[in-house]
Amino acid sequence: MSASGDIVAYVDADTQPPAGWIDQISRHFATDSGLACLSGPYSFYDMSGIRRWISTGWFVTARPLYKLTGYMMVGGNFAMPRDILHAMGGFDDTIEFYGEDVDIAKRASKFGKVRFSPAFVMPTSGRRLKKQGLLKMAGL
Repeated sequence: MSASGDIVAYVDADTQPPAGWIDQISRHFATDSGLACLSGPYSFYDMSGIRRWISTGWFVTARPLYKLTGYMMVGGNFAMPRDILHAMGGFDDTIEFYGEDVDIAKRASKFGKVRFSPAFVMPTSGRRLKKQGLLKMAGL
């Protein structure tokens, strides 16, 4: 199945796009013609206490890396122009699971800006984070 819109957006099965999520995408791309990809952090709706604090802290401390490399994204919370996704060859289907978001962000950065907006938050389940740990999920 092919996407037919100008902008394609990606979420994970356990995400809960908030009200206004599509409007945010539209606004970002309408006001920045050089934008190749928009992403933002997760907010874990089923985690509490120290785990939520640590995971939120990771997104804050990762920002210097984003500034250094010029790209950072979350695979379950991003949008990009369909023509850029096509021009960069789509998804690399040799990547089994971890790393596809880094790969997409790196390749998209050759076509324009990859913006990681702290305000573009996606509520999602922390079940994988609880099971596999922050280092594995964030480091790969």
